[in-house]
Amino acid sequence: MKKQADYIKRIEIKRLWGRKDISWELRPDVNILSGVNGIGKSTILNRSVNSLTALEGGALSNGSARCTFCLLSGRCYPDTL
Repeated sequence: MKKQADYIKRIEIKRLWGRKDISWELRPDVNILSGVNGIGKSTILNRSVNSLTALEGGALSNGSARCTFCLLSGRCYPDTL
């Protein structure tokens, strides 16, 4: 049986802007993040990049939102914000 590579299955951001919880279920092939200006697309991507950087031992920017990544394998990685 062919083993599938691990990928990020879900991104969860708690307290985005101190008031919103986001949960984004991702597909293994294509994912599109779209919306009107000011809705938070760049903020979601920036939080995700900062959290992935933290998982690799890099520096984080300050912020109050918490981001969690859940992999296809079922393992989840919370950030350290």
